[in-house]
Amino acid sequence: MKEKYQNYLSFWAILAIILGLEYVTFGLFYRLAIYRVLRLIFVIWLQIDYCVYAKSTFEKLTPFISKHHEQKIEDLLGEIIATLSKQGEKVKEKASNQFWQLITQNYEIVKDSVFSALSTASQKAVDLSKTNSNASLSNQKPPGESNEPLNDDEKEKENDNAADSAKQAIQKKDS
Repeated sequence: MKEKYQNYLSFWAILAIILGLEYVTFGLFYRLAIYRVLRLIFVIWLQIDYCVYAKSTFEKLTPFISKHHEQKIEDLLGEIIATLSKQGEKVKEKASNQFWQLITQNYEIVKDSVFSALSTASQKAVDLSKTNSNASLSNQKPPGESNEPLNDDEKEKENDNAADSAKQAIQKKDS
C-alpha cells in the first residue's frame, strides 16, 4: 500500500514540474500543438498501472533535484530576481516621472478650463437673475396706478413694451 502512495506522489511531483516549467516559460511550448499531444501522452503513460512509471521516471529526475543542483538553481533564480527588481525600479521611476510630467503639463489647461466654465456659469446665472428681476419689476404697477381695465391702445402699448424687454433680455443673454 505504501508503494502505491509513493507512485501517486511521484506522479504529482512530475506533473508539478511540468506545470512549473510551463509557467516559467510563459506557456511558450504549450502553444505548439505537438507539445500538447506529447504531454497528454506522457501524462497518460505516467498513470498506467497505478503510476508505476511515474515512480521510475521520478527516480531518474531525482539527481537533477539534488542539493547541489538546488543551490545552483537558487543562485540563478536570485540573480534573475535581482535583475528583474532593478529593471522594475527603472520602469517604475520612468513611469512616475512621465505621470508627473503629464500632470504638470495638463494642470494649467484643466485649471483654465474649469475657471472658464465656472465664470461662464456664474455670468449666465447673473444674467438670468437680472432678466427675472426685470420681468417681475415690469409686471408690478407703480403706486398710484389703478387696477382699472385698459383700453385696446394701452394693452397694445404694454404688450409692445413686454416684447421689447424680452428681446433685450435675449440679446443680453446671447452676448
